[in-house]
Amino acid sequence: VVISLKITYSVIDRIFDGEKTGLEPRESRRIVTLNHVTKTAARAGIWTLAGLIILGQFINVGSLLAVAGVGTLAIGFGAQGIVEDVMSGFVIVFENQFSVGDYVIIDETHYGIVETIGIRTTSVREFNGGLFIIHNGKIDRLVNYSKGHMKAIVEVSIAYEEDVKRVMKILEEICEDLYKNHDELFKIRPEVQGVTRLDPSAVIIRVVCDEDASSKF
Repeated sequence: VVISLKITYSVIDRIFDGEKTGLEPRESRRIVTLNHVTKTAARAGIWTLAGLIILGQFINVGSLLAVAGVGTLAIGFGAQGIVEDVMSGFVIVFENQFSVGDYVIIDETHYGIVETIGIRTTSVREFNGGLFIIHNGKIDRLVNYSKGHMKAIVEVSIAYEEDVKRVMKILEEICEDLYKNHDELFKIRPEVQGVTRLDPSAVIIRVVCDEDASSKF
């Protein structure tokens, strides 16, 4: 069993390698999630098969499976929750609803970073330090703040006596430098929109850009 697990894990690591070069942060996290879920399913399958092989040395496994089939009908209704959790877990992973490392809010009350996605449960590390564990089938409402691109807004306050054109020129140079040296963080070049508000004690200049939401976490 141990050798089979090692070989299987090695194959899975080669297929789902989250450390490949050229991957975006979100894609890397999704591959890590698929790696974990596939290993969990493979481990369950190997141990089940090993158990049947061992039992086959002492009893008729065919008869046992026939009895188990009858027993399955008896406990089927009680196992509905388990089946729902397992199916929901696979849907979450393969539809890429969220991945390990994403910042999410579940049911508007639990928020934090996804730590693990298992076959039956998902674990979220909340910002107060607690580990929130929820059955996959119970995840009804979820907000994912780490998916796609988001609009980042920076407002710069300057005194009224400052030269607005000069400040805007400096901001343009900073935006150009950031985009050239950190282009992996931005979808497009940051844009200086200009003066957007006059506060009682300052002039507000706004800078906006589209940013990969997953790069913030």
